[in-house]
Formats: sequence, C-alpha cells, structure tokens
Amino acid sequence: MDFDNLFEQSNNLARDVLQVIDRPLFNDSQRIQVSEVLCSLSMEYGDSARALLQAGLVIHRAQFGAVVRAIWTLYAGTDCQLAKLDAGHRTGSKEPAQRHRDAGGAD
Repeated sequence: MDFDNLFEQSNNLARDVLQVIDRPLFNDSQRIQVSEVLCSLSMEYGDSARALLQAGLVIHRAQFGAVVRAIWTLYAGTDCQLAKLDAGHRTGSKEPAQRHRDAGGAD
C-alpha cells in the first residue's frame, strides 16, 4: 500500500473541502456560526489526525527497520559487524529480547 500517495490524496481532499467552506459567512445567525465552528473543528481534527498518522507510520517504519537489521545480523552480518553491534549493546544485564518479553512484549 502506498501510504505517501494516500496521505497526498487525503491532503488534497482536505484542501478542496477547505476551498468550499472557507468563505465569508452568509449571515451571523446562530446556525451559520455554529456550523462555521464545527467545520473549523473538524478540519483541525483532520489535520491533526493526518499528522499523527504520518508520524505513527514513520515510527512504525523505524521499528520495522530495526527488526530487519536485527534479522540481518543473524543471517548476513559479518563477525566484525556483529562484534561492533554487540559492544554497543552490552549496557544492560538482560538481552534486549528478554527485556522486551519481561516488559510484556510478544515473543
């Protein structure tokens, strides 16, 4: 799934909707004022949701990349590369996977 394209389409739709609702108010009736506030809140919520989703995907991609690198060390990393990684990760008393399991993570 092409998330970048989906986010671009979502941003384009939000921009198009904003062009429809970002107009001078017809009058100052309560109905129109409430509608304006609700439209504004909805658009702000949409902007925030898209930003959080994009950030979440970035975080998810980074976590996925870390797992891929971990698997790479098992199957493709040289002994020298493994030694460098091992030296940088000997700060705790438990192995990282064990700490993850102890914290309630999946096996």
